[in-house]
Amino acid sequence: MVDGKRAPVLVYCTRRESWDDELTLFHEQLAGADHFIDIASRRSAVTELKSCLKKQDPVVLEIGSSSGFLLPLIRKAYPDGLVIGSDSFPEALERLAETSPGIPLLGFDITECPLPDGCVDAVVLLNVLEHIKDDDKAMRTIFRILKPGGVAILEVPSGSGLFDIYDELLKHYRRYDMKSFRVLAQNAGFEVLKHSHLGFFAYPGFALVKKRNKLLLDRDAAVKKNKVASAIRKGRKNLPMDIVMGLEFFLGRFVNYPFGIRCLLNLRKPPI
Repeated sequence: MVDGKRAPVLVYCTRRESWDDELTLFHEQLAGADHFIDIASRRSAVTELKSCLKKQDPVVLEIGSSSGFLLPLIRKAYPDGLVIGSDSFPEALERLAETSPGIPLLGFDITECPLPDGCVDAVVLLNVLEHIKDDDKAMRTIFRILKPGGVAILEVPSGSGLFDIYDELLKHYRRYDMKSFRVLAQNAGFEVLKHSHLGFFAYPGFALVKKRNKLLLDRDAAVKKNKVASAIRKGRKNLPMDIVMGLEFFLGRFVNYPFGIRCLLNLRKPPI
């Protein structure tokens, strides 16, 4: 309630340094909810959350909800819980409020988070930290707002040496290697419950394309944008890759993948 009126979005502050609403719309139009790696990402996030968080009525916060494709999946997994969406761009949240009734939406910058200490049972961040200049402060904030014993499910782009025109266009500060990603989490106080990668089988071809695209970093902005747009479109409604990711998901129940397109961490804040 704001000034006596029910508001669909509660905005504390915004951040404009490494993303904008134009990019949200750009990605929605090209990938929608159907890009194979994003489908696999959401499936993995919900599965890992359920494996770590056994509480039936938890408070789960997604940071970086953007288009909101993950929120209904989390709510379905925890029908008795409280699922909260958040982002740092009110334009995206206002649109999301129209399609996600009943889900509280908060607008804030994770490095200036207004939430109190120990207020949520779980935090989910999928491809958010690479957009934040001070990722160490962001990680420590995640640790702070979690309850003791709370869990965090994180995903970031893998391969620090693969920064290319895609990363530039989407305003990434960096890509990650698993070792440094784990150190970042441990320095914040987290216990690492599981570490793996997403896109293991697709990685060789992916890495080859990324290295080729690095050669285009000095090209005209319009040329680079068209190149990225074409690549995103090719991943949408891609049945062969959906099958490959399904196989990877099945085998991932038994192994941790040593490399891939994205790094995955399951973290826990130590109990008191």
